[in-house]
Amino acid sequence: MIRSLIRAILLVTVLASIWTRSGSCLWQTFRASDGLGSGLVRSIMEDRSGNLWFGTTAGVSRFDGASWHSYTAADGLALGEVLAVLEDRTGNLWVGTSEGGVSRYDDLQ
Repeated sequence: MIRSLIRAILLVTVLASIWTRSGSCLWQTFRASDGLGSGLVRSIMEDRSGNLWFGTTAGVSRFDGASWHSYTAADGLALGEVLAVLEDRTGNLWVGTSEGGVSRYDDLQ
């Protein structure tokens, strides 16, 4: 009971420090002009390295915390909007699209 109460207090404290600073919410918005493939995002996934992957209507975009890189059909991604992004237990990244099926990302090339 006491452990649960301590965890709840710590969680509220951490969330309060993240969400508020000087009484205002902290939000940063990323758009296509920042490097995101498209402003319409269908899925978001964090990989084991901490990169964020965004499935968009214009492909899939990776954000490493500092810079963006987007992949499209020109890079070998299946055609269509990216509807799902998943990392399997061995670290393969799978991308499901609306028209072209599924693509597996190979960063070794």
